[in-house]
Amino acid sequence: MHCPNPVSILVATALALAAAPHGLGQCGGGGDCLIVHPQPGCTDADCCTTVCTTDPLCCSLGWDAECVGLADSLCVGLCGASASGDCLVPHATPACDRGECCATVCALDPYCCDFAWDFTCALLASLNCPPKGPGQCGDPSAGSCTVPHASAACDDLACCELVCAIDPSCCSQSWDFVCATVAQQYCVESCEPECPPNSVAEDEDCGQDSNNPCYLTPSPFPAVQPLACGSWVCGQIHSVTGGFRDIDVYAVTVPDDGDGDGTVAVRLSLASSFDGFAALVAAPCGPIASAVASVETDFCVEFASGVTCVSPGEYRLVVAAGTFPQPGNPNLICGQFGATRYRARLECLPTGCGPTCGPDAGSCFSPHKGPGCDDVECCDSVCVRDPGCCEQQWDTSCVQAAQTLCAVPPANDDCGGAIDVDGGSVEVSLIGATPSLPTFPPTCGGAATDVWYRVVAPRTATCTVTTCGSGTFDSVVAVYESCKGLPIACNDDATQCIPELSSRVSFAAACGDAYLVRVGSLDGTPGSATLVVNFGPGATCGCVADLDGDGSVGGSDLTMLLSAWSGPGGDLDGDGTTNGADLTVILSAWGPCP
Repeated sequence: MHCPNPVSILVATALALAAAPHGLGQCGGGGDCLIVHPQPGCTDADCCTTVCTTDPLCCSLGWDAECVGLADSLCVGLCGASASGDCLVPHATPACDRGECCATVCALDPYCCDFAWDFTCALLASLNCPPKGPGQCGDPSAGSCTVPHASAACDDLACCELVCAIDPSCCSQSWDFVCATVAQQYCVESCEPECPPNSVAEDEDCGQDSNNPCYLTPSPFPAVQPLACGSWVCGQIHSVTGGFRDIDVYAVTVPDDGDGDGTVAVRLSLASSFDGFAALVAAPCGPIASAVASVETDFCVEFASGVTCVSPGEYRLVVAAGTFPQPGNPNLICGQFGATRYRARLECLPTGCGPTCGPDAGSCFSPHKGPGCDDVECCDSVCVRDPGCCEQQWDTSCVQAAQTLCAVPPANDDCGGAIDVDGGSVEVSLIGATPSLPTFPPTCGGAATDVWYRVVAPRTATCTVTTCGSGTFDSVVAVYESCKGLPIACNDDATQCIPELSSRVSFAAACGDAYLVRVGSLDGTPGSATLVVNFGPGATCGCVADLDGDGSVGGSDLTMLLSAWSGPGGDLDGDGTTNGADLTVILSAWGPCP
């Protein structure tokens, strides 16, 4: 039996399609790809080619309901097509499934339709696209509570009611990115902090406020629950019938450590499934704002305060929802999904209360509550200059002093030491970075410190460089063609980025050319960020037939060439038009690029 060569089949099919008078040549004309119309083909050439490859009648007879259905299910990257993905959910491909919403977002940020529908695009959709109107909590046809969707409400009755009590628009307009985030915080059981072995349970029933002698005065006056220094206590914060806000209070004795200096080193820790805080106040009932130590947390991530020196004696450990020192959030429903749980501890440390320089303190290059930092030599140097850094807390001024006294400039501190990176992401650190030349032009926002990277374009394409969604400093990004002169692109605060203190630039990159990417800190604050370099579609260097830039010549490249037939878009031999000669080039190059 004779088996035909697959390449021969591709050649015959391609030539037949190219010669057909009403074939793929109709692509780029006709009507909307997602609307039935009598003319063959549709206005989006890429989508039209994809559909007509599956059903040639769509490009020879007319664009009927079957053609529309194929477009909806196959045309990834077409605004309004189901295949493009939910507008409210980030995804790696461009465009989304609601045409009007897609067009609105892409007018604000073309990146969303050119490259990928990322976090910023989904957030823009949540903020700018019209909602679908009221929904019914618990409706099985409503979307998942933890996934954004255009309709209001979600399918889990209890979770839906809880989220809508916090943000009513989630049930009246749409279940957007914010609603899904709130649901993940308050409704997912896995967020409940684990209770360590041998921990103490809160001695209070759900729905009561019987262990708060300090900030509520019911009758009879409640007793305060004792807690040993070093023991974990596991409890819950909730709304209380009658409008009382639950605050939990524990009695802790801080014993003298016996070193004769009249002080004891303590550290406060908290993990909670809600936005909350723990504070240590003097007995019997000091104001929360007068706390000698405090710590805030959310999302079940445990946080600890810096080491604090206190006098031995009696204290009250206070746990509440809200932001220190103000209790808040009346929507923590008793027993709801573990969303009201916490664990807290006060440790009495044997280290004494000298300068708290050592590995248990925070980084010398980031602000933190409590004194001292983790590098002893650096910590001592800073505290000689500013004793408050070892007596009160390690604030921004302490970080800047550490940057000056301790940090070693990184290898890529100057343009000549730029680190080579490929497309993708790289972690940026500005610890030890210094100013370099050339000076940032004023139009770029300027920067006090910076580091450099070098990237070589793998193809002629639009390149996007961004720190969006990351960074512990106010970043500035600039792109240069050499170490001298002005940047070809630069940005300080990108309005499309969340937070807006991050940056994004795009520029036209030429195949094989090298570009220098400079990341700076506007005010000199050291920190870290993720730098992402993304090259758009285009032919791989030295492989002109690789139209989609995936490193090989195949069916996708053939489809792109045929969709550009008789125009310049698929011209591979340089004669100014796409024709049979270009088809020969692409078929002769079939397979991986050299």
